[in-house]
Amino acid sequence: MPTRTSIDFTASAVLNAARTRLGAGWKTYHPHNGKIGGSLRSNRGHRVEVLGAQNGFLFTVGLLPDGTRLEVAAVPAEPTADAFGAALAHVIASKIVPAHDARCIARTHLRKVHAVLRHTPHEPLTIWDFGRASTSWRLPDGARAEHRTQPRPACSSDPTPGGPGAESVVRFTNLTVEQARTVLRAINTDNRDPRRRLPVEGSFANLMKDAAPGLRPIDTATYGQWGRQTVSLCVEDVVTVQFVSRFRAVNVTVFGSLDNQLRAIAAL
Repeated sequence: MPTRTSIDFTASAVLNAARTRLGAGWKTYHPHNGKIGGSLRSNRGHRVEVLGAQNGFLFTVGLLPDGTRLEVAAVPAEPTADAFGAALAHVIASKIVPAHDARCIARTHLRKVHAVLRHTPHEPLTIWDFGRASTSWRLPDGARAEHRTQPRPACSSDPTPGGPGAESVVRFTNLTVEQARTVLRAINTDNRDPRRRLPVEGSFANLMKDAAPGLRPIDTATYGQWGRQTVSLCVEDVVTVQFVSRFRAVNVTVFGSLDNQLRAIAAL
């Protein structure tokens, strides 16, 4: 075990050695003071802060999705940048990553979405971007869908309501009117908002209201060939429906309950 209290290499060298071993999707953030420190972050949301090196040990902390901290000491085999990087990569891969993944609600959301999509004729594509996962897939008749999930900040000073967890939304684009009605019938749109009783104008809005009576009107437009039309409707924090006149298509976005989103995905 190394016992040197001083080191002759930079933090950048240690972080780069660790990143090389961790593989694609990791990025380093180097300290500005020249000491052993900085952080590594991955596309899948892992975040590791290097606290420093002392008496042959490298001290790190994993910042977990639920707001807790996992402190781990790495033991390099020798006092070199490569050995420090190897030890850092080992504790990240063996301890911090599994702890993060076990607490990551965004990953739970993604697993459930993929379970619903496993019988889809078109293979879904998932892209991670520093903790945010976007899954897209094709639907019949040229429509598309995308599910997004990302961590909700665990920092106590963050104003985001709901505390630590994950946010989730599924968006359908270029749906036919009947596809949109299928989605609306599949989800729970019951609510007590008195605005749901406001009148709507035009055949599009009435077809949407027929599928989901809880919708309320948002915007109205006037078209030369159709007259006045209610072109967007919603249930607050549940679903938004928008008529896209240029393509004569419908966009539907489902928020809130993951169960509602999964039912919407399964409906098509």
